[in-house]
Amino acid sequence: MSLTDPEITDLLNQWRSGDLSSRDKLVGIIYPQLKKQCQACLHQFGINLSLSATELANEVYLKLHQLMNFQFSHRLQFFALQATLVRRIIVDCARARSSVKRTEVALELDCSERTPAEWLDLEKALVDLHDKDSVSSDVVELKVFGGRTAAEIAEILGISTATITRKWKFAKAWIGAQLSNG
Repeated sequence: MSLTDPEITDLLNQWRSGDLSSRDKLVGIIYPQLKKQCQACLHQFGINLSLSATELANEVYLKLHQLMNFQFSHRLQFFALQATLVRRIIVDCARARSSVKRTEVALELDCSERTPAEWLDLEKALVDLHDKDSVSSDVVELKVFGGRTAAEIAEILGISTATITRKWKFAKAWIGAQLSNG
């Protein structure tokens, strides 16, 4: 799947208009990549939520299906929404697990397994980052939860890759400081 593929935009608009064959074709294109991104996100960040990549991808797909009234002006909006949904589902799962088992865990930035409480702390830091610098927050969301490269993020946000690199470095440092202070 290529971000520059205009066919995806056409398929999104056809699906929104009720063409189920375009939905099936689009799912065939995006679902394998979505599942791969979910697997990478769960593995890379050691998310310990009893949530498989398939379950996460299925949840994202169901949410996307519910949002098909949304008018996508281009495929990049769709990919940004997909990253947002991955993040929200992970956070909702962490909240559910955290409410069942309330334990205080010391945050270690290099831990390989994150607990639901740690993910809630990270979510709070991301929300605070969004209030401080929404572009940096978008970069984190697209990179971490959307699996996008700096070049893809630059295209989605309409800014240079150098700016993406600066925003990513700032976001990592800022979030690290917030988590270590918390």
